[in-house]
Amino acid sequence: MYNEKNIKKKVFKILKKNSYNRKKVYDESLLTSDLGIDSLGFISVIADLEDELGIEVQEEELVYLSDTEKEMTAGFMVELVKKWRD
Repeated sequence: MYNEKNIKKKVFKILKKNSYNRKKVYDESLLTSDLGIDSLGFISVIADLEDELGIEVQEEELVYLSDTEKEMTAGFMVELVKKWRD
C-alpha cells in the first residue's frame, strides 16, 4: 500500500525516468520546460503511473491534462495521483 510519501517518491521516480534531461525533480519542476517531458513522454508518464500505482486515468481527463501539460508541475502530478487513488 502506498502512503503519501511513497506516492510522491514513486511519481518523482517515474517523472525522472521519462525526463529528457534526467534532472532532479522538485515539487515546482515544470514537466515541459524543466524536465523536458514532451507530449509523448507525458503519455508514457501516465501509462507508468497506471501500471505501477494501479490507477486508471479516464480518457476525458487525459485529453484535458494533455492540453495543460506545459504548465503542469511535478507537485500537481502528485496531487492528481492521490485523487485518482481515492
